[in-house]
Amino acid sequence: MRKILLLFILLSNSQSNAQVQRPDNATALYEQLKTARGEQRAALLLQLARIEFPRQPDQSMAFTQEALTIYREGNNENGQTDAMCALANMYRRKNNLSLAYQFDSLSYTLAKKNNYQRGIAEASLNLIPGYVRSMEMQKALLSANEALDAGKRADLDNRIMANIFITRGNIFMQMKEIDRATDDYEMAYDLAEKINDEISKQRILAAMSNASRMAGDKVASLDQILRSIKMAERLQDKSTLPNLYLAAGNTYSSLNNTSESLSYYKKAFGLQQNILQPVVKMSILGNIARCFIRLKEFDSASSYSALRLNIATSIKDSSAIAASYIDLGDIASTKENHLLAIDYYQRAIAIYDPKKQATEISRAYNALASAHLNIRQFAKAEDYLLKSYALQSKTVDKGTKRYTDYLLSKVYEETGEMDNARRFRNEYLAFGGENSNAETELKINKLQSEFEISKREDALALAAKEKELKDLQLKETKLRLWTSVAVIGLLSVTAIAMYRSYRQKKKTALELAQKNQRIETLLRELHHRVKNNLQVIGSVLNLQSLKLTDSNARSAIEEGKARVEAMSLLHQKMYMDENLRAINIEEYITSLSFMLANSFGYDKSIVQTRIALRSKNMDVDLATPLALIINELITNAFKHAFVQVENPLLTIELTEDTNDGTVSLTVRDNGKGINLSAVSSASFGLKLIRTFVQQLGATMDISINKGSVFNISFHTAQ
Repeated sequence: MRKILLLFILLSNSQSNAQVQRPDNATALYEQLKTARGEQRAALLLQLARIEFPRQPDQSMAFTQEALTIYREGNNENGQTDAMCALANMYRRKNNLSLAYQFDSLSYTLAKKNNYQRGIAEASLNLIPGYVRSMEMQKALLSANEALDAGKRADLDNRIMANIFITRGNIFMQMKEIDRATDDYEMAYDLAEKINDEISKQRILAAMSNASRMAGDKVASLDQILRSIKMAERLQDKSTLPNLYLAAGNTYSSLNNTSESLSYYKKAFGLQQNILQPVVKMSILGNIARCFIRLKEFDSASSYSALRLNIATSIKDSSAIAASYIDLGDIASTKENHLLAIDYYQRAIAIYDPKKQATEISRAYNALASAHLNIRQFAKAEDYLLKSYALQSKTVDKGTKRYTDYLLSKVYEETGEMDNARRFRNEYLAFGGENSNAETELKINKLQSEFEISKREDALALAAKEKELKDLQLKETKLRLWTSVAVIGLLSVTAIAMYRSYRQKKKTALELAQKNQRIETLLRELHHRVKNNLQVIGSVLNLQSLKLTDSNARSAIEEGKARVEAMSLLHQKMYMDENLRAINIEEYITSLSFMLANSFGYDKSIVQTRIALRSKNMDVDLATPLALIINELITNAFKHAFVQVENPLLTIELTEDTNDGTVSLTVRDNGKGINLSAVSSASFGLKLIRTFVQQLGATMDISINKGSVFNISFHTAQ
């Protein structure tokens, strides 16, 4: 059971581990995102989502959803595939397997439709955990092969290809094809070695360790898992360390080193806040319980088994519930409460699926037989052992077969069937090659010693660096002290000079303030006179228009008068405001629109304004062309838009994007809509607007939407 759980853990982590944060520059990506548009923005969002997920999972999912929306609007189906694969990975890491599977299926279908090889590779890889959970190993293997073929055709990078080989190796492990699994792990390690990917290497070593242990090479298994742990501890990879500690505990358990295995299981449990998958927590708890059983500390064993059973029950994991019953049965059996043990074992067998969990059922039958043997119910013991024997094939490990043979030999010894007893005793002894010899023990002790020495050397190196840093800090402290003394002396010498300089500067500042006040007064007077002169010009134009009989000429004079009045109002605001270099644009637009509405015979209530700027005060150089543009657009609306309109409405919006400082002016009416084809390109008003738009460095868009809509966008830095 422990081996299958570990394989499932490695497999379920294969995608999420492939998403571990790489040394990308997130700050640079955020800067690029400010100005990116369209699919370039979508690609940046997916990169940021992958990097930020460990720290900001919700924000990362929002980034990915936005990227998916952009790709859908652009009808980019390959981009949609990438975004859905990313979402599936995120839901899987948050343990929402149902939504993850939905996005995996959608992305796979879309990738196949477009023959998008990269998408096929990633989507096929994502579908594998679902097949493994349902024990559909052939489907899982087909998906892994498809991912590998598509990855080669798409020329995917070594890191992704290594991940595919690891995943297929995990499937072979589930299928008990250890040699093929080992071949895939070695291919993956070679690829990770080429790009010096420490994260992938540590994960591959953990998988290789499990394969070596299953193949009976416990020395290689211990060497590989200890190397993996050293890498993870150096990288401080707390998301991976629980799985590695669990694997190390399993390796020591196979070596019958209960104290060392318990130590690693407890290390894994100590990092439970970093464990996302409940199956990992349950595996750790079950292994701790079994260690305590072997140590005959039954209270502790019962506590950890109960914790595991609570988690399994809460998530309705039938396999884990059955495994918990097996542990509780083992506790009862070790305490010689064999009837209670039999009850727990029978509950477990009732839960297991005979078609998919032959190994687990075989072990449960062995446990039941052992309990019946202890209470001398030999017929029942034999019956359960023969059932176990019948289930055993290449899917059941050698240890289980060996234990079955041992129990059958004991049953037949007790019942006097010595021929059968000798037969199963011989079969039991035939599997005795697993026992460690002196040479193996020596190698294991050497590996453990080298690992401990390496850790001590790392600790000593760290201590030496810390001492070096402290010495450097001490030198810097002394240097700062002498520097402080020198600075204090220098400050004392310069204090008098600074005081004298201060008095002189204060006198100069007073004179400058008086001079500035005079200049400000002159500027206000200048703006006031300009305003008066513009009003005089407006009056002259008004008188002139009264003498004209030609309607076109009168209209041109009136338009000129409106432009002069707009400039006059601007200068009025400038000399009335405290800041001579800026005007309150909201007050100006409101006053201008009301003034024009009145001049054309409309009530001011038909004008609606919305100003959403970081600052309502706008620089004069920016406000002047903007004011004339607004004047032209409002005048145009009052003159042409509202003919035969019962409830005229004019909306003026001036908004600012706080991210990049882009200002947007929108003037819309509910009139009949401008006929662009009928408007002469030589129209003076349109020429004037375009001239000021160019002066602002802006862009202008004219559209029809229940009336005319003018949208002008420019950057405040222009």
